[in-house]
Amino acid sequence: MSLKIFHHIAIIWYTFRYQVRIGLLEAIAMQESTGRNLGVHPDGVSAGMFGVTPIVLQEWNNFHPDDQITDRIAFRNNVRIAAWYIGKRIPQMIKHYDKKNTLENRMLAYNAGISYVSNEKLMPMSTSGYIERIKKDVKQYQWIYISIFTAFLPLGVLIWKLFDMLSRKKKR
Repeated sequence: MSLKIFHHIAIIWYTFRYQVRIGLLEAIAMQESTGRNLGVHPDGVSAGMFGVTPIVLQEWNNFHPDDQITDRIAFRNNVRIAAWYIGKRIPQMIKHYDKKNTLENRMLAYNAGISYVSNEKLMPMSTSGYIERIKKDVKQYQWIYISIFTAFLPLGVLIWKLFDMLSRKKKR
């Protein structure tokens, strides 16, 4: 199932806002919920398109006292929390434990918990497959975005040149 266009726009926005690798949020959404904004997942813990857990929601609220969230299922909240967690919070924790900030470590922390990275615990088998699928999906989504950006780049350059030309005329 594909994501809706407004989901893609929001995902792109939060990808850049929280410095998440292009394609990673889409890959997570496809693995966590096949791109659907589910309520509470069958595991009874994670929720929404990105599988946000109560622990991750609590982390968000601890770090954002002026932007408290109670509804982790709503798409806007779910994508914001997931992007912040994968782009900012997990890298902070990985740095704190003096571990390598790799895609594998980020996804291990996202899927199984930071203790698997910090204590170098044996990775759960389900997480191993999850990480492999994420890596494959990230490459797929990166190519999609590269194609889109490449297709619209000439239009962007044309608009920029036109804007530049008009602003120079006003200065005369």
